[in-house]
Amino acid sequence: MNTGYDRQKILRISLLVVALVIVGRLFWLQVIDSDYKDSARNNAMRYMVQYPPAAKFTTATANFSSRAPNPTT
Repeated sequence: MNTGYDRQKILRISLLVVALVIVGRLFWLQVIDSDYKDSARNNAMRYMVQYPPAAKFTTATANFSSRAPNPTT
């Protein structure tokens, strides 16, 4: 009985089983399970325009006030 050969065989089979479990789990998560796909759809970016506050300009002859544009018009 060659114990070195038996250990190599057990190690190879163990590594093959671990690799198959990992590949199977990745396949399940990416192809079959839709929970993450639904989460990705709900995690979309929403772009909002932020207008700056009103500013005051002062010159030597007059004071001006600017207003931010009205987003509803």
